[in-house]
Amino acid sequence: MIKALSLFIKISLIVVAAIWIMGQEGQIVFSWNEYRFLIDTSFFILLTLIAAALIILMDRVWRYLISFPQLFGRYRREINHQKGLKALTSGLSAVAAGDTKRAVDQAKKAKAHLPQDTSLALLLQAQAARLDGREDDARQSFAGLLEHEDTAFLGIRGLLQSALDAGKKQEALGFAKKAQEKYPKQKWIHETLYSLEKDLGKWEDAEKTLMRFPKLGIQSKAGIIPEQLFLLRKSAQSHQQNGQSEHALKTLKKAHKIAPHEALTASELISQYLEKNKRQSAINVFKKTWKHMPSDILAGQWHDLMPSSYQGKPAKIMGWYEKLISMDEEATPAYLAAANAAKEIGLDGQADRYISMAKA
Repeated sequence: MIKALSLFIKISLIVVAAIWIMGQEGQIVFSWNEYRFLIDTSFFILLTLIAAALIILMDRVWRYLISFPQLFGRYRREINHQKGLKALTSGLSAVAAGDTKRAVDQAKKAKAHLPQDTSLALLLQAQAARLDGREDDARQSFAGLLEHEDTAFLGIRGLLQSALDAGKKQEALGFAKKAQEKYPKQKWIHETLYSLEKDLGKWEDAEKTLMRFPKLGIQSKAGIIPEQLFLLRKSAQSHQQNGQSEHALKTLKKAHKIAPHEALTASELISQYLEKNKRQSAINVFKKTWKHMPSDILAGQWHDLMPSSYQGKPAKIMGWYEKLISMDEEATPAYLAAANAAKEIGLDGQADRYISMAKA
């Protein structure tokens, strides 16, 4: 409606202008040497308008001819862009379907049609190369994705997965750390990083990663305790093997503080104290853990905690085990430990009595 009204107004203005021009009276005289030319004013105005229109038209034609190569280039780029996007879509679909040949072909087309838009084309090339078994080419393409902020995450993930598939855990660890720095809220990155740190024996780093799990919602604080204790024990063992006994002791004390009821940790801490001739500290750890949870592991160490002066004295030895039983008279491991001690010193009757009490 508005367009029709606008056209009507324009036509009306043209008609009014034409009527006005035709209504102009008089003549215009042109003199050139002995020649004189007479022309009606209205006709002269009409010719002038026609000439102006022709000049404008010729100018527009000229401008179009000059800009044609640019317009044609823009048209070609648009066509190439559309073909490139089509190749990307088709190629990614082929990757998802496991169609190696089609994925590789479409990756080449995408690269040819999208020379400037390298990010998406690189992603397709990387995926197609992996599908085709060309891991070196895939890694090169994934590395290229790191140069673009919007695809850096895909690049890191691709390089990480490639390293994992190749069994290059140390290399994968480097990519996992880089991914964790750039994307600290991604759960799978932390889980992958933790798994790699454990596999490579980086116990302290693994514990730090594990401690982020509750905040990220991967596991609860209570849920990570068993795993944390495992890491701390492994870390202590590593320190011990490297001659760092003080670090080992400190690590085990930390673990025992977290879970005083956990027998395995307590057992290793007791062994550490005994190596350092800190017998009373070892006994304190034993009693604290035994109070929470008597176990065969701890019961087996009660003999190691016995004063050296008791050696070779049956009465003293059995008195020592009676002390263990008195800590918790319902603890079966205490009776069994006492029975074993009695047998070792030839008190078979007493050993049988302890076994009967254990079964009661």
